Amino acid sequence: MRLAIYMDHIYAADAAGVSTEHAVMLFALELAPRLGEVTVLGRLDPEPRRAPYPIAGPGVRFTALPHYESLRELMMFACVVRRSCAVLGRELHQLDAVWLFTPSPLSLIFAAMARRRGVPVIFGVRQDTSQYFANRLPSPRWVWVLPLARAADQLQRLLARRVPTTVVGHDLARKFGADRNPVLEMGVSLVRRADITTLASARSKAWNGELRLLMVGRIEQEKNPLLIVDVIAALRSHDPRWTVDVVGEGPLAEPLRQYANELGVGDAVRLCGYVPQGPELQAIYRQAHAFVHVSLTEGLPQVIFEAQAAGLPIVGTDVGGVSAALANGVSGLLVPPRDVSAMTEALERLRDNVALRNRLIEAGLRTAETQTMDHHVARVSSFIGESVRAFEHRARLPLLVRTRPMPRHASCVLMYHDVLGGVNREPSGWTGRAAERYKLALPAFERHLDVIAAGGGVGLLGEDGDGPDVAITFDDGGSSALLIADALERRGWRGHFLVTTSRIGTPGFLDAEGVRALVRRGHVVGSHSHTHPTRMAQLPIAEMLQEWERSRDVLHELLGTPPFIASVPGGMYSTEVGRAAESAGYQLLLTSEPYATVCQLGDLTVVGRCTVRSNTGAGTVAGYIEGDRLAQRWTRLQWLAKVNAKRLAPRLYRVATGATAVRQSGGEVDR
Repeated sequence: MRLAIYMDHIYAADAAGVSTEHAVMLFALELAPRLGEVTVLGRLDPEPRRAPYPIAGPGVRFTALPHYESLRELMMFACVVRRSCAVLGRELHQLDAVWLFTPSPLSLIFAAMARRRGVPVIFGVRQDTSQYFANRLPSPRWVWVLPLARAADQLQRLLARRVPTTVVGHDLARKFGADRNPVLEMGVSLVRRADITTLASARSKAWNGELRLLMVGRIEQEKNPLLIVDVIAALRSHDPRWTVDVVGEGPLAEPLRQYANELGVGDAVRLCGYVPQGPELQAIYRQAHAFVHVSLTEGLPQVIFEAQAAGLPIVGTDVGGVSAALANGVSGLLVPPRDVSAMTEALERLRDNVALRNRLIEAGLRTAETQTMDHHVARVSSFIGESVRAFEHRARLPLLVRTRPMPRHASCVLMYHDVLGGVNREPSGWTGRAAERYKLALPAFERHLDVIAAGGGVGLLGEDGDGPDVAITFDDGGSSALLIADALERRGWRGHFLVTTSRIGTPGFLDAEGVRALVRRGHVVGSHSHTHPTRMAQLPIAEMLQEWERSRDVLHELLGTPPFIASVPGGMYSTEVGRAAESAGYQLLLTSEPYATVCQLGDLTVVGRCTVRSNTGAGTVAGYIEGDRLAQRWTRLQWLAKVNAKRLAPRLYRVATGATAVRQSGGEVDR
């Protein structure tokens, strides 16, 4: 596999080759031996120089993008966008996938180019975009950027519902819906198993002399480095043995030095500058007594893994993925950000409590053994491979080959759900406020049938979607299906009953004998999926196939012949849903899209339907049948509003409609 990786970094070059000061690229380059080839895309500094980490190795290539110094230089950035796209365009024909890291705007542009060329896209997210920009504003004049950053963050989360995405840390994974979307929660660890110290060595460190703290990272605003000076000053006011080594560089390095001198602790705050990954940095870790992390925002800091591997007890601010990295306080002490007294008290507890130190050291070493670079690289390479295979599988399924107007003799397909009749109005189908919007009382249903009879003949659809003037369908497989069949048969009609097969035989739904009875009476029985997923179009392709195949197998076993017809649950249709249904063996797929067209997807015919709700009057149904433009436009407007609300604000939609997708297993379902 040939994978391109884009992070918004500036790379250096000299006679020895290309290099970078970003240690995270060491992790990215480890993918090359597993995948085959990695192409690094990045801005190349026009001034020759050397950085600590070479971009080199078997299967590693570098492709230079035009240089710009920073996104703050808007005019320069705008000038290089087109040239950057031209560079990527020349590369795409030889790539199997691209891994694009936000928040760079180029990532979104590159993603659109790759998808248009049929190249799979994986997004990478390392930090919260809105916080990232909020902590980097050069002055209040740039505050206008924050709404754009929040919008970009929302766009990333929307894209993660459909595009495979890697996110760093548990906090981001939760925000991006890793439990329901194609999202991989990952860590960026540069620790190899051989780097992990022994428990005996870590515990043997003496705490009766100098007490050396260690802080590693960029010395910039979001890392809040000046806080460590306040902490050291507070600690030394009671115990002068405390000192701190600050490893890193950045714009606040000199202000940090000056602030330490102002507080009289300049000799206790040692600025070590930038120390690259390797034996020298490992030695600094192992000379320290404890590690402190004072950032205001984080994804999942790799320095946490490094400190754990060195056997250091850790005190960190409870931000971003730090809590998850420290197992919610099991392998490190958590304190609020900007809280000098809490940080001071935590460090003094470490000094005074040997049992606490030993417990944190042991827990940290256990974590480090499970968070090595090899472990995370293997997970990421597997995720990328699975994402590419899923993309290729969708590409191999039949493409949309033709679209034609719906034949006049199959001009209207109506979609009903349940009909409630009798004195007790026994429950049928799904329960809950959202489901109630689709249940008709028997008298209202009879009035609908009267206007349908006046509008034309009712009959059954063929496998290619052709049929009579009106076809009537009923989704879910609720127990009222037999009552509905009685009403249809009194008029000499037959209908289509689409069954959620996992609910057969459960309260409110048809049992096996009821399903067979419908077929014996001349009605058509088909699939409404197996479990009625509320977001069918957002499922991975493998799960879509499983839904369609499992449902078809159940009905085949129950009826003796496989069904040719199915309908999409929840109104969430996509081309992938159709391709999966075609691959499962269906010939006719009914959607909730109120458009009078038939689409051919290979051997699958896709037909839209007009939805009938509990408040749909007989006059509206008559308008559907007669082709009344006002009725058709109104139902299309309702459908578009519903679909966009589900996609753009699913939680708000569920609150507004009373939908209860999370309680589906208990008999309720999101509509």
